[in-house]
Amino acid sequence: MVGLQDQPVALAVDALAAACGVGTMARRGVDYEVLRRRSALDGSDATLRVGDEMLDVRIRAVGGFQVDNAAQAAAAAWALVRDGALPGDRGAWREAVRAGLGAATMPGRMEVIAERPLTLLQVGASPVKMRAFVEALDELLPAASSGRVVVCASFLARIHDAREPVAILARSGRVSALVATACETVGDAADLDPDEVIRIARQVRPELEAWAVRGAEAAVAKARSKSW
Repeated sequence: MVGLQDQPVALAVDALAAACGVGTMARRGVDYEVLRRRSALDGSDATLRVGDEMLDVRIRAVGGFQVDNAAQAAAAAWALVRDGALPGDRGAWREAVRAGLGAATMPGRMEVIAERPLTLLQVGASPVKMRAFVEALDELLPAASSGRVVVCASFLARIHDAREPVAILARSGRVSALVATACETVGDAADLDPDEVIRIARQVRPELEAWAVRGAEAAVAKARSKSW
């Protein structure tokens, strides 16, 4: 199962598959696709195409990127049924996919944990995950909607290009303010220093409201007090 890839990555995937003797591959855009999506804070409605089958689904997990994940899961499930690794037929596959996507949750990935103010929990260390989060905000909260998006965050220092997720977040026009903190300050799991996070964010967007707050609980309280 191969999702959307840049051309160099797609070529590398093909080369690796050939070297490993992979007999069957399903590619996004050829063998399966997302034809329609509508995302909201209670999940997404989407139409998926798997082979020549069109499937309307309701996806409980929040965020437009979850529709992409759902398409790959549905295509993988069909491949397992088609090849006899799982029992059933097309009808059983359709019902299983609809039921599974309607019930599946992804704790910590755009998870709604409070409503007043609306509070989302998002865990994702890499630039790729941060871009998906920013894009999901644009889908869930159109530019004309009222309210402020205040992000309270810590950023792992050990990842490759650790400052890029901060810059991606700061560039988002949907983010009104940033409260930076650190959950771990020593060892391999240490976070970027909050003052460093604020410095990076303001280099990218000087006008961004931003505060460095020591202590995660105090940081969350600060962020909630600044949002509406």
